[in-house]
Amino acid sequence: EGMQGASEQNIGALTGAEIINARARIDGERIGIDAEIGISGSMWENSKQQMLDSVSFGEALIKNGGDCVICFPAREDSVWSVAKRYNSPIDEITVLNQIKNDEALDSPQSVKGAKYLIIK
Repeated sequence: EGMQGASEQNIGALTGAEIINARARIDGERIGIDAEIGISGSMWENSKQQMLDSVSFGEALIKNGGDCVICFPAREDSVWSVAKRYNSPIDEITVLNQIKNDEALDSPQSVKGAKYLIIK
């Protein structure tokens, strides 16, 4: 229903250096040092944001007299599962789509062969 812009942020960084290999040599009055150093770093941002302040479920759909839905049933669908999905009475679906009550309406056989179902 509503949105809020409140947010909370944390930004961080982590760095590190490591001597992987070092070698020194002395040549008369000079000293030479060769070193292999690994440097790593990472940065991140954590943020917490509130997007919704309320949600409501279960409100009835308002249907106008001429509204209907065309459902293309999947293999696992049945008259019962379609009726449940669209909140429509089973009797209404069977009458509109000329489905005989010979089959168990909770079985996929109940809509077998139907390319579509009309739901009002």
